[in-house]
Amino acid sequence: MNMNGLPIHRDYIRDCLQIPDEQIQKVEEEKVISIMELDWDNKNWQNDTASFIVSNIHPTKAKIISTILEKYEGVEINVGSVITDYAEEYYENLYRIVSPFWDIEVLEELCKNDKFISIIKKYLKKRHLGKELDRTIRTLSKLRPQEKDKIVDSEIIDSFAKKLNSKGSYIVSKLYLFRTMDKFSPSQTYELYKRFDKKVLIDDFNSNPEEKGIYSFAKFMEIFKNIYYFGSPEEKSCIVEDLKEILDGCSKEFSERFDKGYHHFSQLHWLLKRLDPIRLAPNTKVSLSNYFLKQIPPAKIVEWIRSKHTRINELRYIFKIARFTFLEIEGMIKNLYHEYFKNLFNYDDVKKMFNRSKLYDIAITSKFSYEILANYFYQYSCEDDFMKKVSKSSLYIINESIELTETNPGLTDIQKSFIIRRIINSCNFGNELLNVTIREAKKRGKTIDIDYEKQRFLDFSKKYEGTPPNTA
Repeated sequence: MNMNGLPIHRDYIRDCLQIPDEQIQKVEEEKVISIMELDWDNKNWQNDTASFIVSNIHPTKAKIISTILEKYEGVEINVGSVITDYAEEYYENLYRIVSPFWDIEVLEELCKNDKFISIIKKYLKKRHLGKELDRTIRTLSKLRPQEKDKIVDSEIIDSFAKKLNSKGSYIVSKLYLFRTMDKFSPSQTYELYKRFDKKVLIDDFNSNPEEKGIYSFAKFMEIFKNIYYFGSPEEKSCIVEDLKEILDGCSKEFSERFDKGYHHFSQLHWLLKRLDPIRLAPNTKVSLSNYFLKQIPPAKIVEWIRSKHTRINELRYIFKIARFTFLEIEGMIKNLYHEYFKNLFNYDDVKKMFNRSKLYDIAITSKFSYEILANYFYQYSCEDDFMKKVSKSSLYIINESIELTETNPGLTDIQKSFIIRRIINSCNFGNELLNVTIREAKKRGKTIDIDYEKQRFLDFSKKYEGTPPNTA
C-alpha cells in the first residue's frame, strides 16, 4: 500500500490477515497495486526499514488493508483479532502496535481480551528501559483505573524495580520511567519507589560524570517531591531520610561537577526548588533545600552566581532559601542571607543578571530581596538597557512592575518615584503596546482586561504627574 509512501509485507497480508495467495494475486492483476505497494523481498522484521513499516501497520494500516480487501474481494476481517494475533507473535513490537492509538475506545476494547493483556504484561516485563517502554506505558495510562490495575500489578512493579536497580542503565532512563509511572498512577509510583534501591542512584550518579548527569539528578528531585506529596505522615518521614542519604552521597560530586562543567545556574535553582516542599519537620520553613545548600561552601555559591548564566528570578529563590539557612562559620552560627550573601555582590554582578532578566522578574526579586537588590534596582533604572527592557514589556507587566516598585520596602519615596517615571516614559502607549499585551495574555493562558490595564496605567501616569505617557 502506498499510504505515506510506505510498503506493506506480502507475508503480513498472507499470514497475519490470513488472505490466500490467489486472492493477493487477483488484487495485483486488477491493478489495485496503484494503491497497494507490496514489499516482496524484505522479510527481515528486525531491520530498520521493517521496523518503520511495522510501526505504521497498526492499527491504521490493518484497517486500510481490510477496507481494500473487503471492497475488492468481499473478505471480512476482524481487525481486533488481527492485531492480537500479530502482537502475540511479535510481542517485542508492542510499542509500535499500541503507541499509534489516538482512539482510546479501540485500546479499551482490545484490553477486554485477557490474551492481549497477557501480551502487554509480557512486553512490560521483558522490555529494557528506554523511550519505547515509556511511551507504551504513557499510552496505557489513558485506560480506566481498573484496566490499568489489571496490567500493572505487583509482578510488573517488581520487574520495573529490577530494571531500575540494574547498574547498567543510565540515570536519565530511570528518571523517565519514574516520570512515566507518575503519570500512569501516583500510588503505583510509590510502590515502585519502595522497591528502588537508593544506593544504586548514588552509585550511578557518582560513577557516570556525563553532562546530563547534573540535569537528570535535578529532575529526579521532581519525582521524589511528587512521591512525598502523596505520602502519609509516616511515609513522608521515610522519604525524607531516604533523600538525606541520597543528598549526602551525591552533594560532593554534584558540587565538583557543577563547578567544572558549563552549566547554567538554573540547574541548581531547579534542584533547590524541587527539594523545598520536602520539609525536614512538619510546619517548619526548613526543608531539604536548606539541607543541601548547607553542604556547599557559601563562597562557592557566590562564585557560581557570578560565573554561571544566572537570571535574577533564580536569585529570588536561592535568597529565599538562604534566609532560613544557618551555617557554623569560624565557630559562630551565621545566617547565609543576612550575614553572607548580603555583602558579597556588587553592582556589576547584579547588572549582568538584570540584563538577562525580564522587567517583572527584576521588580519582584528586588522587592523580596530588597536588602541586597533594592538600591541596585534604582541604579539599573538609570541605564539605557532598562528603558529598552520596559519598551518590550506588555502593559500588564508594566503595571505589575510599577505596583511592585511602589511596595518595595528597600526604596525611598524619591527612588520609587524616579523608577516609576522612567517606566512610564519608556512606554509607547499605543497599538503596539496593546498588541504585546494581548500576546502576553495568550502566552499566560489567561484573559487580560485591556481596558482595565489601560486605565490602570493612566492612573499611575496621573499619580506621578509631570510624566505623561509617550503616545508616539
